[in-house]
Amino acid sequence: KEEKPPELLTRNLQLEDRELEAIMRREFGEIRRPQYGIQTRNRPATEEITITPPREKCLIVDGYNVIFAWEELAEQAKTDLDAARRQLCDILSSYAGFTKCRTILVFDGYKQRGNPGEKSRFHNIQVVYTREGETADAYIEALADEIGGNYAVRVASSDGLVQLSSFRSGVLRMSARELKGEVAQARKDMQTHFRK
Repeated sequence: KEEKPPELLTRNLQLEDRELEAIMRREFGEIRRPQYGIQTRNRPATEEITITPPREKCLIVDGYNVIFAWEELAEQAKTDLDAARRQLCDILSSYAGFTKCRTILVFDGYKQRGNPGEKSRFHNIQVVYTREGETADAYIEALADEIGGNYAVRVASSDGLVQLSSFRSGVLRMSARELKGEVAQARKDMQTHFRK
């Protein structure tokens, strides 16, 4: 004897909007919808509207983190770390020039005995080597705190601690990979711009 599959009972559960509204009223009370249109509140005709100008953009880059995250720079750093640093400076200088973004490149110098730290300019970017006993992470955190109110600050690093401190400081953060993508896009935009 062959068994029949059980019959499935189906119901039409489609309710009209009016029925749903009636259920909602019954269960939760009268529905209060916001009123759109002309506001009845009287405002003086001379009320000033202030528009806050956009803040200048600033990018803080964790130098060694980016070098060792970008394949081509990491390869170069294996044989010549100074050349990898110079190449990153060149890349970021072009990026900063095209995007009009103030750029600060920070390298660790904390393991160098007697290192007083150094701040210098490389074309249009600022390059910082931290002093003995000060990590790039600590410098970046302090700098983001210091200038975060005056600039639209972004910190580029894939270091979890740097990203966490950036989050605490209320500044935007991006990974080294995201920075590489932005730099590549800026390079394409630059080429398009100069072809015109």
